[in-house]
Amino acid sequence: MGVTKTTPSLLEDFHASIQKKDLNKAAELDDQIQEQELNQIEARKIYLLNKAEFQLYQQNISRAKNTISYIEERVEDSDQYSHYRIKFLKGLQKYFEKDYHEALYFLKLAKNNMNKISPLELAAYYYRIAKVYYKLDKIVLSIQCVQMAYQIYEQNTEYKMMANCYIQLASSYQEIKRYTDAERYYRLALEVGSKVNYQQLNMKIYLNIGFLYSEQDKPEVAVRYLQQALESSDSENSNFHTEIYFLLTKQLYMLDRIDEGNKWYNSGMDLCKQTNNQEYYCHFRGLKAIYSPDHKKLYDFESEFINIVDYFMEKKLWYSVREYSELLATYYQDVEQYEQACEYYDLMLFARDNLH
Repeated sequence: MGVTKTTPSLLEDFHASIQKKDLNKAAELDDQIQEQELNQIEARKIYLLNKAEFQLYQQNISRAKNTISYIEERVEDSDQYSHYRIKFLKGLQKYFEKDYHEALYFLKLAKNNMNKISPLELAAYYYRIAKVYYKLDKIVLSIQCVQMAYQIYEQNTEYKMMANCYIQLASSYQEIKRYTDAERYYRLALEVGSKVNYQQLNMKIYLNIGFLYSEQDKPEVAVRYLQQALESSDSENSNFHTEIYFLLTKQLYMLDRIDEGNKWYNSGMDLCKQTNNQEYYCHFRGLKAIYSPDHKKLYDFESEFINIVDYFMEKKLWYSVREYSELLATYYQDVEQYEQACEYYDLMLFARDNLH
């Protein structure tokens, strides 16, 4: 079979494996494609679009940005499909950089160029924008978009992504305190996920169930599910493990199992530094300030929380601004510094207003 016949098929399979989040398969296909001679401009362009998306899911953000810029400089104005992919990739990049407002901006721009995309690409769009809306606390919009994504994935029997949609739905219902609905969707995700051999999916589901119980002030049950999440993992995924370490730290601190909590705190902080995850770095520092008795020996509570609030203000992460502003306002009220307390209560209200 000649190069001209195999290359388009490989490119399609490469893109499909990325959309299905099968990164191991994508890596194999990438190696095979690189052995081919991509002499045709169109094939080279499609490969680079796929490669940029693959790099983003691999967390190679800087390389992905370079790849996207390279393509963008060479794409013709009339190439609607490539312009869609570029804008979608920029939205995905901003999502991974935790700049959710910019992510939404680029995803909305991408909608203007989606007339030539496939059904699975449309599903991926709805799924990603649902996750962005969730991060911006636009829960109703998130639910609507993920339901549209699910319908397409179901029509194409994409079990892994169907399970991911259930997880996103569960997270959304959890956010609005509909815990019974949330757990039902997590269980559905486990059921659908059992149809595919995808260990990371179970880790993700157990992580979310652990979070569900932590929100209901059931730390012992939460710890059990979080440990199941770790046991379901065959390798360290920075995003999931950061969240697991954070929740384990919090639940163990709440159970007054400080030494165990410190173990996961240290693991989490190390991972945040390795991956430059400033958002969770702040969350971990906040946990230490609230729960750990040795915190006062190391840090000043007031300056710690001012720095945390300032970071989340800069990133416009209003949910976290609201959370930490309220904690800081309560602190000032307790020490009878009422002017500062009012300042941070006002900021809490400002953040709340920006969530809607």
